[in-house]
Amino acid sequence: NPHIPPTAPPPQYRPSRPSDSSNASWTRDTTSEAIRAFQAYDLDRSGSISVYEFYQILQHIGNDVEWETSAAMFAAIDINGDGKISQQEFIECYKANFCRGYN
Repeated sequence: NPHIPPTAPPPQYRPSRPSDSSNASWTRDTTSEAIRAFQAYDLDRSGSISVYEFYQILQHIGNDVEWETSAAMFAAIDINGDGKISQQEFIECYKANFCRGYN
């Protein structure tokens, strides 16, 4: 198992759920919400989310997943495979989850 850094301070962001997921629509406000979430989750302010930050985020929001599961989830979001989740990749994932009503 790769070394996991000590727990970072928890992100100060909690996304909201659409009141009716069947009518969920992506708006400029939702894009702003996704950007704010990305900025909160980019714990080291590098402009991207590392696999370690992603694991810490999942733990913080209550998804008690194994490292391997977290890494697999990370790889699915890291569309270009550069080992980082960019703001655009994060927004695309956020948008997909929002439109399914899971954000």
